[in-house]
Amino acid sequence: MVLITIAIIVLLFALYLTPFLYFEYRDTGLWGVAAIIVIYAMAFTLRRSLKRRGNTITLSLGQAPAPRLYEDVRGQRRILSMLVARGALESAFRERTVAMPAEGDVRAAQLRRLREDGLWDDLALPVRDTLSAPEGSWTAEVAGRCLQAVEIVRVLSWFVTESAVLGSLRSAIADAQNAIRELIPQTLVREAAAPPAFLRTELEIGAQQAPAMAYLSRVHNELVKRGVKEGTFDESMGPQLAGYMQYAASVGEAEVVAEDLPVGTLLVAESSTEDLQYIMGLAASRYLALEMLRITLAERSAKTLTAQIAALVEGKVVVQFLPTTA
Repeated sequence: MVLITIAIIVLLFALYLTPFLYFEYRDTGLWGVAAIIVIYAMAFTLRRSLKRRGNTITLSLGQAPAPRLYEDVRGQRRILSMLVARGALESAFRERTVAMPAEGDVRAAQLRRLREDGLWDDLALPVRDTLSAPEGSWTAEVAGRCLQAVEIVRVLSWFVTESAVLGSLRSAIADAQNAIRELIPQTLVREAAAPPAFLRTELEIGAQQAPAMAYLSRVHNELVKRGVKEGTFDESMGPQLAGYMQYAASVGEAEVVAEDLPVGTLLVAESSTEDLQYIMGLAASRYLALEMLRITLAERSAKTLTAQIAALVEGKVVVQFLPTTA
């Protein structure tokens, strides 16, 4: 719609100005005729360029995607949503917190939806095998890897502007748990088609990476200090905290004390080790997802995103919720 609007405006101005230019410059002979020809040539060239351009056009207010790129990213988000939902159910089966469904029910519903959405044929083999495995057969490691992808799902929803805001990592634990509960029923029914919307820009992605890196660095330091994680302790944390405070001011969290980052209603230094391990995994997943989307915009293709999702299922992308104990 943006492209069509631009072309129509140019054509209308050309039609409107041509008579004035003709009568104003008709006594100049060839110069008047040339001015008219130039206006029509510019309008025609722009129109042909917009029809021929299939990728993106960058405007001052954002970036309009080609329908193909938008749908590819949205499709990967749907696939990841299924992996997260299935991982949650597999964990619940193992812990016996929910009853095992009739054999094949969950698997059949998700695979049917993949075929209905046209995603099945292009699924990477590791993803296809994982989703096709019988209920109750997933290992704890596979379920854990898929559950950690809930933060990637949230980032992808934000990227295709299905979510207006990517929530602060301050509330990421509660947000992740709520998202998992919502994804379980959503992945069993077909998702309604949506017209292409705007993709987030590289500038917006970079603004979200700064606070994610601040949390990664700060929580890593705290876990090292507690002897839970191996690594080097950085006492200063100056650049990371400065980046977070700039972000905090932009989202109305400027009241947070400058010397530490919030986790729920507490600060990092006051939080439990379990919560810090969890938040570190979410922050790492968010940073990884944002980096994949930055590459997706640069390549104008979702191939890197698709490959990384397959690698995550296989355990080749290691974003651990539980860091290695010292």
